[in-house]
Amino acid sequence: MNEVFNNHALFEEKANRLVHLFAVPEKTMDKNRKEFVSKVPIFTVVQEMPEFPGGVKALIRYLAENIKYPEAAIIGGAEGRVTCSFIVGANGAISNVEILRGVDPSLDAEAVRILQNMPRWSPGKQKGIAVDVKYTVPITFRHPKNIKRKTNLAQAYE
Repeated sequence: MNEVFNNHALFEEKANRLVHLFAVPEKTMDKNRKEFVSKVPIFTVVQEMPEFPGGVKALIRYLAENIKYPEAAIIGGAEGRVTCSFIVGANGAISNVEILRGVDPSLDAEAVRILQNMPRWSPGKQKGIAVDVKYTVPITFRHPKNIKRKTNLAQAYE
């Protein structure tokens, strides 16, 4: 009888944790920013990191094939590495894209555009549960006149 009670207590404890995990996140007022902020943690490192569909090579290929070099950056000769961060949600959706280190306003805007249009990723997991993870990625813009002609556009960005 004692064993049944212990198993029931263990089951109830696990059920309470699940209810807490999947409940609507409580929000609090951030006095510094004067906005509501979710209490759900956003991880930077997890046991299983989020992954672009097809892996890192597929991400590089996606970026290379979808970058539209802005006309203003071509005329101005702007190029360089734009470092961006974003959140890969527990459902794999991309949100909160921001520039950590920019190069030129037009290149920064293009980096944000291309990241916001990415397909869903496989989410990061902590203890087997999908969680929100902040991810950082550098995007290198090379002026079209400086790219050596290669057969595959993705190879130019490797």
